[in-house]
Amino acid sequence: MSDSLQLLIVGLIVAVCAWRAIKRYAPKTAWRSQAGLSYFFERKGRPAWSRAFGHWLRPTEVATGDGCGSGCSTCGGCATNPVEKPNPLHIRLQG
Repeated sequence: MSDSLQLLIVGLIVAVCAWRAIKRYAPKTAWRSQAGLSYFFERKGRPAWSRAFGHWLRPTEVATGDGCGSGCSTCGGCATNPVEKPNPLHIRLQG
């Protein structure tokens, strides 16, 4: 495999991992940057493939709109309705 192909693959893996970390730890920033990139591709006068890619890239709206503290309990971080996580050290005996 050539050096440039290896650099391209490693760069792509690093970019995907960095994007996932940003989405996990800075969701508002990730949403804003994804929306900005989407609107960049969806501008009038762009080719059809660009508008389609921008539409595909468009982030979804948050159903509650309040973010943390709204009680949606989808992430398990809210104190109002926490998601119960299993304890990996607890062994349940059957019998």
